[in-house]
Amino acid sequence: MVFVVCAVVSTAGCGLFQVTFRAEAGAVREVSGIGRVVEKTFVDPIYRNTIQIDDILVMDVGASSHEEGMAVARDRLAKAGWVPGVEREQGISLDSARWKDTPLSVAPYEPEAVRSLGATTTTPYDQGKYLLVVMTKVG
Repeated sequence: MVFVVCAVVSTAGCGLFQVTFRAEAGAVREVSGIGRVVEKTFVDPIYRNTIQIDDILVMDVGASSHEEGMAVARDRLAKAGWVPGVEREQGISLDSARWKDTPLSVAPYEPEAVRSLGATTTTPYDQGKYLLVVMTKVG
């Protein structure tokens, strides 16, 4: 009996009891469909026993400026059922009734923003053409 208890206690720190949250692949595909994905990466920070994976997309929606790109992305996402939430100068957040607990944010792309999330990017700064889309799953 002592061996069983020790085995359970020692495996708790080995990831056996971790929970992982990530946006469903269908949600990521749906959002990817609003334009051309220039680069795709992710971050996967661990909070206690929870792994929170954020999908990060650098996207081109065919706009000539960040402002136009934000409007195009918002409109295309709205047609797919995403509802705008908080809208700021530096970005917008959206939620979907179809993809429960899967918020996303859209902002002008800047390599520093990707690095600040803890990810790396090979896409150079685009002079106002690309957008940064970050999707997550909350639980």
